[in-house]
Amino acid sequence: MERASPPARPHPATPAQGPAPAGSPAVPGAGTSPVGRLDECIQWLVRRFYIRRFSRGSLRELGTAEVFVLGALGRVPRARMTDLARATGIPLSTLTGVVDRLVARRYVRRAHGVEDRREVLAALTPRGRRAQQEYLEARMEMCAGMLRALGEEEGERLVEALARIRRALGEGK
Repeated sequence: MERASPPARPHPATPAQGPAPAGSPAVPGAGTSPVGRLDECIQWLVRRFYIRRFSRGSLRELGTAEVFVLGALGRVPRARMTDLARATGIPLSTLTGVVDRLVARRYVRRAHGVEDRREVLAALTPRGRRAQQEYLEARMEMCAGMLRALGEEEGERLVEALARIRRALGEGK
């Protein structure tokens, strides 16, 4: 005989809604409130885009932080470690280890600044550029698939809504 578990406490952002049906989220209201549904969608997107390892090419051997660094380095020819930390959201102390692994695998090379030799710069190697291109293509395929599923008008509304959210949070153009 199974023991009954204690009732779950409501999430602060969702009202108490009584016992959850079997198979529903552990947090009452999480699957039905807009906040809960948004959280579920964000979690799915994070798993889909970043936590799940890319299954093709050289990206198989890389972790999420390493892929983030390749993506950031793909947008600039060389980056100072502090700028790379800011662009990826990875703390500088952690970023050093991530870049060390990428250097060891020959995706990234380090160089010192010309004007200031204390400055450490990171840049993609040819192998790193190929992996970054694979990453970009995989991301674009996923985005295109999502927009196809929505259709042109609904897809445009989604992109506009996400851009408004990004601006409201102070994170972009």
